[in-house]
Amino acid sequence: NPFGILDKTSNNISSFKIQGNSLAFMYITPVEDCIVDFGDGTGQTYAGNNLSTLVTYSYSESNIYTIKIIGNHSNFIASQNTIEIIQISNSITNCSSMFSNSLHLTTILETLTIPDSVTDCSRMFSNCRSLTVIPSTLTIPNSVTNCSFMFNSCLSLTEIPSTLTIPDSVTD
Repeated sequence: NPFGILDKTSNNISSFKIQGNSLAFMYITPVEDCIVDFGDGTGQTYAGNNLSTLVTYSYSESNIYTIKIIGNHSNFIASQNTIEIIQISNSITNCSSMFSNSLHLTTILETLTIPDSVTDCSRMFSNCRSLTVIPSTLTIPNSVTNCSFMFNSCLSLTEIPSTLTIPDSVTD
Protein backbone atom coordinates (compact mmCIF):
# COMPACT_ATOMS: atom_id res chain seq x y z
CA ASN A 1 0.00 0.00 0.00
CA PRO A 2 1.13 3.63 -0.40
CA PHE A 3 2.20 4.08 3.23
CA GLY A 4 4.41 1.00 3.54
CA ILE A 5 2.28 -0.81 6.11
CA LEU A 6 3.14 -4.47 6.23
CA ASP A 7 0.64 -7.16 7.13
CA LYS A 8 -2.02 -4.99 8.75
CA THR A 9 -5.39 -6.70 8.70
CA SER A 10 -8.74 -4.96 8.38
CA ASN A 11 -9.29 -5.82 12.08
CA ASN A 12 -6.69 -3.19 13.02
CA ILE A 13 -8.31 -0.31 11.13
CA SER A 14 -10.63 2.34 12.50
CA SER A 15 -12.22 4.68 9.99
CA PHE A 16 -14.70 7.52 9.83
CA LYS A 17 -15.72 10.28 7.41
CA ILE A 18 -15.36 13.99 7.99
CA GLN A 19 -16.61 16.94 6.00
CA GLY A 20 -14.73 20.18 5.54
CA ASN A 21 -11.22 21.42 4.81
CA SER A 22 -9.46 20.18 7.94
CA LEU A 23 -9.24 17.44 10.52
CA ALA A 24 -9.82 19.85 13.39
CA PHE A 25 -8.44 17.40 15.93
CA MET A 26 -8.18 13.73 16.64
CA TYR A 27 -6.51 11.94 19.50
CA ILE A 28 -5.09 8.46 18.98
CA THR A 29 -3.40 6.13 21.43
CA PRO A 30 -1.08 3.93 19.35
CA VAL A 31 0.03 0.68 21.02
CA GLU A 32 2.37 -0.03 18.10
CA ASP A 33 3.36 2.25 15.23
CA CYS A 34 0.19 3.41 13.46
CA ILE A 35 -0.46 5.20 10.20
CA VAL A 36 -3.17 7.80 9.84
CA ASP A 37 -4.40 7.89 6.25
CA PHE A 38 -6.00 11.31 5.77
CA GLY A 39 -8.01 10.20 2.73
CA ASP A 40 -6.34 12.50 0.23
CA GLY A 41 -3.35 10.32 -0.62
CA THR A 42 -1.22 11.43 2.34
CA GLY A 43 -0.52 9.77 5.64
CA GLN A 44 1.52 10.14 8.80
CA THR A 45 3.15 7.56 11.08
CA TYR A 46 2.63 7.85 14.84
CA ALA A 47 4.93 5.99 17.22
CA GLY A 48 3.54 3.17 19.32
CA ASN A 49 4.03 4.44 22.85
CA ASN A 50 0.56 4.07 24.48
CA LEU A 51 0.39 7.86 24.86
CA SER A 52 -2.54 9.91 23.62
CA THR A 53 -1.36 11.89 20.59
CA LEU A 54 -3.04 14.93 19.03
CA VAL A 55 -3.47 14.71 15.25
CA THR A 56 -4.52 17.68 13.08
CA TYR A 57 -4.49 18.09 9.31
CA SER A 58 -5.46 20.70 6.69
CA TYR A 59 -6.72 19.81 3.22
CA SER A 60 -6.23 21.80 0.03
CA GLU A 61 -10.02 21.89 -0.54
CA SER A 62 -13.24 21.35 1.36
CA ASN A 63 -14.67 17.89 0.70
CA ILE A 64 -15.72 14.64 2.36
CA TYR A 65 -12.68 12.60 3.45
CA THR A 66 -12.36 9.12 4.93
CA ILE A 67 -9.82 9.01 7.77
CA LYS A 68 -8.25 5.62 8.54
CA ILE A 69 -6.16 4.72 11.56
CA ILE A 70 -4.17 1.64 10.57
CA GLY A 71 -2.40 -0.44 13.20
CA ASN A 72 -2.77 -1.48 16.82
CA HIS A 73 -4.37 1.43 18.73
CA SER A 74 -6.25 1.22 22.03
CA ASN A 75 -8.30 4.39 21.63
CA PHE A 76 -9.11 7.33 19.39
CA ILE A 77 -11.33 10.37 19.72
CA ALA A 78 -12.67 11.63 16.40
CA SER A 79 -12.92 15.16 15.08
CA GLN A 80 -15.98 17.33 15.65
CA ASN A 81 -16.70 17.37 11.90
CA THR A 82 -17.33 13.60 11.80
CA ILE A 83 -20.32 12.75 9.62
CA GLU A 84 -20.15 8.94 9.47
CA ILE A 85 -18.58 6.14 11.49
CA ILE A 86 -17.34 3.26 9.35
CA GLN A 87 -15.30 0.91 11.53
CA ILE A 88 -13.82 0.55 15.01
CA SER A 89 -10.64 -1.53 15.19
CA ASN A 90 -10.68 -4.79 17.14
CA SER A 91 -7.61 -3.46 19.00
CA ILE A 92 -9.74 -0.76 20.70
CA THR A 93 -10.22 -1.20 24.46
CA ASN A 94 -11.69 2.20 25.29
CA CYS A 95 -14.51 3.98 23.41
CA SER A 96 -14.87 6.73 26.02
CA SER A 97 -15.67 10.07 24.30
CA MET A 98 -14.84 8.50 20.92
CA PHE A 99 -17.40 10.50 18.94
CA SER A 100 -18.43 13.01 21.58
CA ASN A 101 -19.16 16.48 20.21
CA SER A 102 -19.42 15.18 16.63
CA LEU A 103 -22.07 17.78 15.91
CA HIS A 104 -22.70 16.67 12.30
CA LEU A 105 -23.06 12.94 12.97
CA THR A 106 -26.66 11.99 12.09
CA THR A 107 -26.69 8.18 12.05
CA ILE A 108 -24.71 5.19 13.21
CA LEU A 109 -24.34 2.62 10.44
CA GLU A 110 -26.01 -0.80 10.83
CA THR A 111 -22.60 -2.40 10.27
CA LEU A 112 -20.87 -0.65 13.20
CA THR A 113 -19.61 -3.12 15.80
CA ILE A 114 -18.23 -2.27 19.22
CA PRO A 115 -15.39 -4.79 19.68
CA ASP A 116 -15.49 -7.34 22.52
CA SER A 117 -12.22 -5.86 23.84
CA VAL A 118 -13.94 -2.59 24.85
CA THR A 119 -14.60 -1.97 28.55
CA ASP A 120 -15.63 1.71 28.52
CA CYS A 121 -18.32 3.35 26.34
CA SER A 122 -18.89 6.38 28.57
CA ARG A 123 -19.67 9.57 26.63
CA MET A 124 -19.13 7.67 23.35
CA PHE A 125 -21.81 9.70 21.52
CA SER A 126 -22.28 12.48 24.06
CA ASN A 127 -23.34 15.81 22.57
CA CYS A 128 -23.90 14.37 19.07
CA ARG A 129 -26.73 16.84 18.68
CA SER A 130 -27.65 15.77 15.11
CA LEU A 131 -27.75 12.03 15.85
CA THR A 132 -31.24 10.83 14.91
CA VAL A 133 -31.00 7.04 14.74
CA ILE A 134 -29.40 4.23 16.71
CA PRO A 135 -29.44 1.08 14.60
CA SER A 136 -31.24 -1.96 15.94
CA THR A 137 -28.04 -3.94 15.29
CA LEU A 138 -25.89 -1.93 17.74
CA THR A 139 -24.88 -4.11 20.68
CA ILE A 140 -22.88 -3.37 23.78
CA PRO A 141 -20.46 -6.22 24.49
CA ASN A 142 -20.43 -8.03 27.85
CA SER A 143 -16.90 -6.71 28.44
CA VAL A 144 -18.22 -3.13 28.88
CA THR A 145 -18.55 -1.92 32.47
CA ASN A 146 -19.20 1.81 31.88
CA CYS A 147 -21.92 3.33 29.68
CA SER A 148 -22.37 6.57 31.64
CA PHE A 149 -23.58 9.49 29.52
CA MET A 150 -23.23 7.38 26.35
CA PHE A 151 -26.00 9.34 24.56
CA ASN A 152 -26.00 12.47 26.74
CA SER A 153 -27.30 15.61 24.95
CA CYS A 154 -28.22 13.77 21.75
CA LEU A 155 -31.01 16.27 21.25
CA SER A 156 -32.30 14.91 17.90
CA LEU A 157 -32.47 11.31 19.10
CA THR A 158 -36.11 10.48 19.73
CA GLU A 159 -36.02 6.76 20.48
CA ILE A 160 -33.70 3.95 21.41
CA PRO A 161 -34.42 0.59 19.78
CA SER A 162 -35.74 -2.10 22.10
CA THR A 163 -32.95 -4.37 20.84
CA LEU A 164 -30.28 -2.20 22.50
CA THR A 165 -29.67 -3.84 25.84
CA ILE A 166 -27.28 -2.97 28.63
CA PRO A 167 -25.29 -6.04 29.71
CA ASP A 168 -25.17 -7.06 33.37
CA SER A 169 -21.45 -6.20 33.37
CA VAL A 170 -22.27 -2.46 33.20
CA THR A 171 -22.06 -0.84 36.62
CA ASP A 172 -22.25 2.81 35.51
